[in-house]
Amino acid sequence: SKGIVYVSNILRTEDLEGNLYPHKSTNILSSDITWEGTTELNYNVYVAPDVKLTIKAGTTIKSNGKSILVGGSLIAIGTQANPITFTSAAATHTAGDWGAIVFQVSSTGATFDESGAYVSGSILRHCVISYGGGFSQPAALVIAASFPPLLDHVKVTHSAADGVRYHPPVSGTSKVDLTTVSGPVVLASTFSHNFGAGFASVTTSTFSIPAIGRFIGNTFDSNGVLGGFRWTLNIPPHFLAGTPVLYQFQNNTARDNAGHGLLISSGGPWSVYGNYFINNKAAGAEIKDNVLLQFLNNHVIGNEAGGLSVHDIFNFYNVSLSNNEFVENKKLPALSVKMNFESSIQINHNKFTGNFAHDLNPIVSLTFPASHGQENPLFQHNTLTKNSFLGEKGPFSVLLVRDAPHASHSHDKAPVVSDNIFHNTEADFELRFESSSEHRLDASHNYWGTREGALISCLIFDNEDDHRYGVALSGPYYGTELLSDPISSVFKQADNCDQQISHRKSHK
Repeated sequence: SKGIVYVSNILRTEDLEGNLYPHKSTNILSSDITWEGTTELNYNVYVAPDVKLTIKAGTTIKSNGKSILVGGSLIAIGTQANPITFTSAAATHTAGDWGAIVFQVSSTGATFDESGAYVSGSILRHCVISYGGGFSQPAALVIAASFPPLLDHVKVTHSAADGVRYHPPVSGTSKVDLTTVSGPVVLASTFSHNFGAGFASVTTSTFSIPAIGRFIGNTFDSNGVLGGFRWTLNIPPHFLAGTPVLYQFQNNTARDNAGHGLLISSGGPWSVYGNYFINNKAAGAEIKDNVLLQFLNNHVIGNEAGGLSVHDIFNFYNVSLSNNEFVENKKLPALSVKMNFESSIQINHNKFTGNFAHDLNPIVSLTFPASHGQENPLFQHNTLTKNSFLGEKGPFSVLLVRDAPHASHSHDKAPVVSDNIFHNTEADFELRFESSSEHRLDASHNYWGTREGALISCLIFDNEDDHRYGVALSGPYYGTELLSDPISSVFKQADNCDQQISHRKSHK
């Protein structure tokens, strides 16, 4: 390395909240400098404000338990053939061998043109960061800047804490100025085998709202119980109303994590599009307490504690959950939705197949509130087939539709469940409607896995089975999976239902 000056006095630097704390034995970079070859860090390095540290492709930085603190700019641009490596100087590498790369509040963030292309500022491109997250650091890469660096083709692995911790500064005001804070842009990067989350955002600030956030083409693989991607910024939804922000989580893969694949709590609106959530130990994805705009074209497969959970959503937009597949998810529902009173939702063109629900959980659970916003909640053009249940006692239901506590919606805002394909021979009920007795559910124009009208009436649990609940209006229905050949509905023959359903299960 070149131009590093050892300073023996105490240097005071900012912590994650912008406070000051002392670092002994710190090298101050007080003028622009370039590193290349192999650099071994025996002291913490501080890049002063308005100073640029450039690291050339192919450089290896080996740290003896130290950290790089960026108060200015860090330009680390490697290539696929010659990445830049930040790693342990120990002979045998262990998670937590060194501290972190810390982008402080004063650091210079990345800037972008109108097309979203990188222009200038701090950047990590084709970099590998391994075996950090030690020495009380919350992650191997800590971003505490108002304007974060660009992360592009970065691999963060084997951290003793989170892989990346995004911790935006506290603004201290409820009036958000979108010119003074920006969210992270993370592209084609990998976060794997970290003890905590692969990527985590955490703040106790109520008012720190990033203007953008883009997570595109990344992999979150085999991280700890905090999961692959964890976004828990504490942002009250009413501060977001009318704010022109959009968070994109697109074309990522979150798999084999010991927690959630994706957990989003607050922020938004979010566009979650084209992702794979596979074989995570908790839910594939959970989205709560925030503004969700759309969950589209995702693949939610083989997760151990349910597929997707969407709940406590505050939204002035219509929510769309469409064109997703939910396959072989276990224990909890493949899809669980609980909407806030301000929200409308459309759940269309999804596929639910081969899921296993435990302990009387349905395959799909929908809870709608007192008011449904501008439009009826819609569950249409979905396919629910070959789903199963684990448990000794039933009844087992594929789709559960119910009211939130104290719901009181009018007939014209009632849920619509239509033009779906149901064929689940291990279920006692394809549809269970648990709403107050005065409510009606439009459940017409569905295929129920049979042409037998008497059996279809038995596969729907409603007022005919328990007078506390409302009526599901099931006719006309379709006699084929092509949603053709409409057939008029028939009255339920309750005395014969147990026999009908038992016969159906035995001939699956």
